Formats: sequence, C-alpha cells, structure tokens
Amino acid sequence: MIRRIGHKIAIAGCLLLAMDFLYLHMAAIPSVKGELSRRFAASGARMLDWTAMARILAPSLIGPVTAGFAVLVILAVFEWRRRSLSGFLFEADRPGSRPILFVSALAAVTGAIYLAPGDMTLGDTGTHLYRAQYFLQEIQQGRLPIWAFQWYMGYPFGLFYSQAANVLLAALTWAFGNLMFSGKMLAFICHFAGGIGIFLFLRAWTGKSLPAVLALFATCILRQNIKIVMLDGRITGALFLAIVPYAFFFAYRLMERPNRRDLAALACALGCLPHAHYGMLAPFLPIWVLYLSVLLYHFASSGNLHAASVRRLAGAHFLGLCLSLSLMLPILIEGDWVNMPRLVTTPVGPPIRDWLNFVRWSPLGQMYQGMILPALALLGVFLGRKTDRLLAVVFLGGACLNYWFWGGENRALSFFAIGLIIPACIAIHRILLLTGPAAGRAGLFILLLILIDQGAFALMNTYTTDANLRSRDYETMAVLSDTLPPAGGRVAEGPLINEQMSFSAWRYYPLSSIPTVVGPFIQGSTISFRYTNAILMKTALSINGTGAVDRPSAEGLALLNVGLILAGDRKGYTKVPAGENLYTERIGEMPGLRLRYTYPALFAKHFAAIPDSVSRLWKGVPGLTLRPGLDPRRYERNEFVLGLIDAMRIDLPNASAASFYHPYGESGNPRDAALYDSGGDPAGSESVHPLECLHHDWTGQKVNLVIRTPDKGFLRLAYAYYPHLLCRVDGLRVPARPDAFGAMVIPISEGEHRIELVPSLSLIRKISNAVSLAVLILLFFFFIPRRTKQTA
Repeated sequence: MIRRIGHKIAIAGCLLLAMDFLYLHMAAIPSVKGELSRRFAASGARMLDWTAMARILAPSLIGPVTAGFAVLVILAVFEWRRRSLSGFLFEADRPGSRPILFVSALAAVTGAIYLAPGDMTLGDTGTHLYRAQYFLQEIQQGRLPIWAFQWYMGYPFGLFYSQAANVLLAALTWAFGNLMFSGKMLAFICHFAGGIGIFLFLRAWTGKSLPAVLALFATCILRQNIKIVMLDGRITGALFLAIVPYAFFFAYRLMERPNRRDLAALACALGCLPHAHYGMLAPFLPIWVLYLSVLLYHFASSGNLHAASVRRLAGAHFLGLCLSLSLMLPILIEGDWVNMPRLVTTPVGPPIRDWLNFVRWSPLGQMYQGMILPALALLGVFLGRKTDRLLAVVFLGGACLNYWFWGGENRALSFFAIGLIIPACIAIHRILLLTGPAAGRAGLFILLLILIDQGAFALMNTYTTDANLRSRDYETMAVLSDTLPPAGGRVAEGPLINEQMSFSAWRYYPLSSIPTVVGPFIQGSTISFRYTNAILMKTALSINGTGAVDRPSAEGLALLNVGLILAGDRKGYTKVPAGENLYTERIGEMPGLRLRYTYPALFAKHFAAIPDSVSRLWKGVPGLTLRPGLDPRRYERNEFVLGLIDAMRIDLPNASAASFYHPYGESGNPRDAALYDSGGDPAGSESVHPLECLHHDWTGQKVNLVIRTPDKGFLRLAYAYYPHLLCRVDGLRVPARPDAFGAMVIPISEGEHRIELVPSLSLIRKISNAVSLAVLILLFFFFIPRRTKQTA
C-alpha cells in the first residue's frame, strides 16, 4: 500500500513539475505580467519587497498548484474505483478496447484545437491580445460588427486555427469579459487535457508509468519551445505533437512485428510533417533520423521481403531531412531566420541568405516543400490499404491548391490547413485501425469532426474577410488593428482587421490578382501575399473614414507600421544622418504630414513590380501627393527581406519625430524611439519628443542603447513588448510595461542613459530544449524491444 501510494505521489510530482514548467511560461503573458508590473510600478516598491514579489509570482504558482491538486484527485479516484474506472482507462489487453477510444478522442481533439496559438508564451501573441482587447471593446460598443471579432481570432495573428476554439474563446470572453484571461485559460485546458491523454495512452499500452511520465514531461516542454523555431509551420508542429504518442507506439509495433500497414502509416506521418516549413524541423531532426536509422537497420537485417522498398523509402526521407538540415544550419547558428543580424554582415552571409531565399521562393524549393514531401507521404499511403487512396487524392488536391493559388506561400491557411491535416488524419486512422475496427471507426469519426472544424474555420475566415473587404458602409476597406487608440481616443470608423488581411484581399480583385500570384511564380519568383499592403496604406491614411487626418499623434499614426515597402529611383535614396547602411525614401505628402520610409540598403536590389490593379489604389488616397518620380509599383517581394525592414518614419507637423517599426518586434531597429510627454499617461499623451541616440547595437534579441532625453517621461520603444525581456536602465532593472500597441514603455528621467534589453529566459529555453531532446531519446529506447526469436 505504501509503495502504491508513493508511486502515485511520484507520478503526481512529475505531472506537477511538468505543469509548473508549462505555467511558468503561460504566466509570462502580458495580461498577467503587464498588470502586475503596472501595480508594482505604481506601488513604488523595490524589487526586494517580498510582498510585491509575492504578487508577481502568484500567477506562476496558481496553475501548478491547481493542476497538481487535480492530478491528485484523479489518482485518488483511480485508487478508489480501481477495478471499474482504472480498468476502463488503463487496461488494454484486447484490440479495440475502450482506453484507445477515450485517449484517441482526447489527444486528437485537444491536438486539433491547440494548434499553436501564435505563441501564447511570447510577445507575438501577447501584443495582439492587447489589440484584440480593444477590438472586442469596439464590438461591444457597436462600432464594429460581430463577425469582425471572429475574423480577428483567425489567421494569421489570431489565437487559434480552430473554429471550435474560436467559439469557445468567444464564449469564455463574453463570460469573463477578458480576452487575455480566456485565451490563456483555454490554452491551459488544452495543454492539460492533451498531456493527460498522452500519459494515459502510453501508460495503457506499455504498462509502465515511467515512460508515460517522461513522455508527458518532454511533450509539455516541447509544446512551449517548438514554437520558437517553428515559425509559420505552426499547424505542422501542432499536428506532430498530436501524433507524438502514436508515433512511439507505432515505432514499437513496427519493430516488434513488421508489416506493410505499419510502415505505410509511419511513412505517411513522417512524409507530411515537414510540409509546412523546414524551420520547424530543428528540434525533431535527431528523433526522425533515429527512427529512420533503426527502421532501416531492422528491416535491412531481418530479411523481410519489403526490405528493399523500405530502404528506398527511408533513404528518400533521410535525403529530404538532410536537405532540410542543410537549409537549417545558418538558421540554427543565428537562432532566428528572420533577423540573422550577424550573418548578413559576414562575407558568407549574402550567399547563404540568397540560397535560403532561392530554396524557399524558387520553383525548385517550392517543389521540394509542396510536392516532394507530400509525394513521400502518398507513397506511404499507397503502400497501405487501397481505401486510403481517396484521401490521398484529396490531400494531393489540397497541396496543389496551396501550391498554385498561393505561389507556394505556405502560410495561406484556407487551403493549406486542410491539405496538411488530411495526411495526418490518414496516419492516425491507420494507427487506430491496428487496434481494431471499433477504434478505427471511432478515430475516423473524430478525424472527420476535425476536418469539419477546419473546413468551417476556413470558410468562416474567407466569409468574414470578404465581408470586411466589401463593406460599403465606410470609405475604407480595412483599417489595421494597430490603429486602435487608447480608451477615450478617436478610432477609425471602419472595419478593424488585422494587418495581414491582405493574404485574402485577392478575392476583392480576383481576375487581376490570381495572375499576380501564379505569373511571377512561373517566372521563377514569388510575390508574397503582402503585395496588397497598398490597400492597407490607402486605409491607413483614411484615419477617420473620410480621408481627413484629425490629429497626427503617435497613437493615431501607429497604423502606418505595416512594413510597407516603397522605393523610387536610386537617385532618390539618401543616407540617414547616422551614416548607417540604410536608405530613406520620401513617399509623399499629405496635409500636415510627410511620409518617409527607411530600409537597409543591403536589400535595395530585391524589388519587383506588381500589377496596376494594386498600384491604382494609390491614386484614390485622399489628400496624398506622391513624390514626383516615385513608382508605387515597385514593391519588396521577398518576405525574408521583409522581416529586416527598419522603420516607417513619420514627420509630425511640429517637426518632432516618432518612429514606428515593423510589426514583428524582433525585426525593429530600436535606434529611434519616442519619448512621451511626462505630463500624462504614455498611452494618451498628446506630444512626443525626439530622442538623441548616441549609440546602439543589436545582436539577436539583446539590445543596447545609449540615449539622451530632453525631459523625464516614458520611453516608448517600438520594439514589440516581449515579456521575457529584462529591461535595465543604467544597470538597474526597471518595470517595463506594454502599451495598447505592444510597444515597451519605460519610465525614464532626463539626461543620458544606457538601456539594455536582455532575454531573461534564453538560458532556460536552451536547457529545456536539451532536456526535451534527451528525454525523448531516452524514451525512445524504452520502446525498443529486446531481441527475441520473433524480432530476429
């Protein structure tokens, strides 16, 4: 009895540790940390104040304690009703038993709902949560239609890729009145349920608790850290996480008793996973190589009749993974494929950058991502049952839609999600069929629900986007969500939707825009879906819906940070005063405004013309006078370069300056910053003072600034607020806070100051990634059966 109790306590402790690690990440969401930071700053307490520290640490303790209590209750119930409930969940002595149905439903549904929500633990989603909060307020005040909220919850900077999750999130938001809290709660529920499902599955099929606990622990860590390197392959990563428990069991069964059906499902799973983006391969490459190596060795030495085909299939996968790894090397070195600030300054930087661009954007690179890997998945399918061929054809159709309609732009969700989910569904269905017809039918029903959910999301996403675009109630077609001013400020009277609504804007000009995507792709290059930013610029300049600019303030003009890329004749380029390798381009003028754009000169050559169907939009911008000789059709086509764009500079009428950076916080160069007037709150101040930047350097996410301020006030760094960044002013840590637009706001006095922004969790992430990898490799060996006559 004591041993059993101790065993249960050990399991609960491991689960509590995993949940604690999870919630320590979740607690960093600005909704919690930002509010506590504001209270902390308002209280005037010092960092050694234990009362203030307890208030800050409280959210990190609530989640693990609650999760641990829930786990203990569950284990107590298992112990109390050992024969009935425990038997229902744990005993799996016959094919098609109920545990598989229960765990499959739990893992599949939570895996489908928890599709990497932007990144709940980093500032990317955190800043948009703040904007979404204002967005929700506008809906509640009747200034926006209800479908606008639905759209904002969608791609690409929404919270979930699942229509079911959107409905749940909307319900929780209306119930609790707080979007950030509701999103965090929903993500935590999905995390917890998915982790329990993985634990129960492995515990049921192995009869051992230690491998199940290790899998749960490793999965919880990976669910937080995979998103750091996964980038826009979020759907793929989430599907992989949903397949993880099946993959372990699948590899175990495959090595124990080889057969074509097992091999087909594993090939399908491995083949479809890297489809979204080679960026998400990094943490799983060793695992996949290990899988393939063991499989290859086993089948090659077992004398199996299919050994030759297995070698060919595994070899094709291995070559594909090696190619992906070769593409990932410079990314792994730099840690961030978008910035690569050090790499681009080295002699080998430009060739590597060009090679990456070629692989991602060229027909060959797109063929590798969009056709070769799916073909490997289909090969695995065709090695299996004939009834899977219909699903294979559907998947191929989805891949072709993604490949042709979007020119290989693999973040176009409406077609791509379904095309990617289908092979994963095939793999899971094949695995479930191994356990019996009942489990296969139940699993197929679950996967069908997932497909319906994803299809509903895609259709709703399309409908709401078009509804916003075709709205005739306002002068503007769309206004960036970044335009939302603080409470009490003036807001644009138009549909407020996310900046990247432009990915669906081709539906507004279908005849002219489809050739825009397909044509350049055939010619050997791809224009990103952001080519419709001209629409957004037109909207951005129509601040109040009539074209008049009431008050060109920092808040009112923050909408211009769309990363718009314009260039004129090379003769029009001018070096910025700091003498850096940047060019400034004057776009044009409006009453009371002069618009300029600054970008790195290194990428000046990457420009391409876009059709007149887009450039014509500029002619209808009220009050805008383009600079003579400016060609609005010249547009930055390469999104890789787009991430390195420096700033949109706006000259206010009083000759003071404020800078607004690219929406991706880590890509903004914080050389320029805005200092709010000390007389009011940063979010609502009227005046902005220019700063003098004496020195700055930017390495990865570490930023060093030396500035001179004319007055005390609040320093607003348009470097997106990342809760894991520590801010130090003159060596002392200060409580930074995000404003409504996600910028970092720091209280500062007049004079010269040295500012440091340092990632506070980078070491933890590196350690957790290493631990995750080690635990998964160790876990793999738990599933390698001892060599017997059956496996010999």
